[in-house]
Amino acid sequence: MNQIEIQQLIDKFLTGNISPEEQRKLDDWYDGYEYLPSHTDGMRAEEQWEIRSRILGAVKAQAFGEESSKLKDIKGSKVYLGRAAAVMICMMILLTSVWMVLRPEELKFQTGIGEQLTLTLPDSTKVILNGNSSLEYTLDVLGNFDRNVKLNGEGFFDVTHTMDHQRFVINKGTDVEVEVYGTTFSYQKRGDKKLLALESGSVKLTQTDFKSYSSLFIRPGEVASYSSESKEMNIYEPINLESYLSWKDGKLILEDLSLAEVLEEIKGSYGLELAIDSSRWSGHKVSGTLPLPRDPKVLIYNLENLFNVSIEIVE
Repeated sequence: MNQIEIQQLIDKFLTGNISPEEQRKLDDWYDGYEYLPSHTDGMRAEEQWEIRSRILGAVKAQAFGEESSKLKDIKGSKVYLGRAAAVMICMMILLTSVWMVLRPEELKFQTGIGEQLTLTLPDSTKVILNGNSSLEYTLDVLGNFDRNVKLNGEGFFDVTHTMDHQRFVINKGTDVEVEVYGTTFSYQKRGDKKLLALESGSVKLTQTDFKSYSSLFIRPGEVASYSSESKEMNIYEPINLESYLSWKDGKLILEDLSLAEVLEEIKGSYGLELAIDSSRWSGHKVSGTLPLPRDPKVLIYNLENLFNVSIEIVE
């Protein structure tokens, strides 16, 4: 149909003087709304706007019964239902648009190889993410933070204590759930290994599986380790807790460690997979402080000099 025919049908529709055949033609044109621009390209912008506004206004009035008196002919019921469906689609699109604006906001922070990132969460909790790690949390539609986060990798947490004693939870619903109120600690989750070193405050670890459910409280100065494979939780008090926390200061404290042990400590944050015969180097152990640079090549160079070995990086 050309522009004049369309305009005539629209006018008849709006005045209620449209025949069933003309109504069918108008419905076919309206159902093909995605092609509407090709019919209105020759009109001025205000004319295009008027047509759309008049059609939508009439459709809304018909669908919500404001002009139900005009729908006396049973033959018009199909047209009425079609327009009602069109209004419902418009409402669904509107609600979807509102949801897109008001939906919960999911935030994720990811560090690269050897990179560290310092974050301040909405509740003022401070987090230092170690290399090759991620932290996720969600804000509701009002921007509120429920103090639930998901950690994959390693992070140091300085959790703010709230006036209402609201708990702070890491990895809720997993095999090991960490619950704190106001605490400083380092927590690592890489593969099936979980390791928590508590500097201050109190931490509640909840271990869950299909057969049991148990909670343990960790005291300052203690370290808790857990393996998803063995499902065993070990709690001990190390000689030097700082050796578990020093990574956040860009260094690794070595206390009589072999090359294999050092590589085991750093492989997660640098994304390394080890392929060495550790038995050859078990007798060569060192103590001191090893810098943890961003560039893994610099780290490998330092290890080669420290242990007098040649290390090759493949891919």
